[in-house]
Amino acid sequence: MEMQMKEMMDAMLNQQKVQMEMQSTIQAQQARIEQLESQQAMGGLVAPAATHVHSQQQSHAYTSSFNCHRSSEEVSKS
Repeated sequence: MEMQMKEMMDAMLNQQKVQMEMQSTIQAQQARIEQLESQQAMGGLVAPAATHVHSQQQSHAYTSSFNCHRSSEEVSKS
């Protein structure tokens, strides 16, 4: 019985640790975003962020056009 209690406590502590780590990661990201926004407000260089967003949009557009192409091929087969 005591072993089970200890295991449960360990599991809870582990979960807390993971949550703390996640929170610190989120906080770090928020701080980074705020930093980028303040740089943007001052007219600083925010090139990396802009290119990152652009590349994501590009890949999304690529996949959607690929899907359209594939579906039109299937239609022409039948």
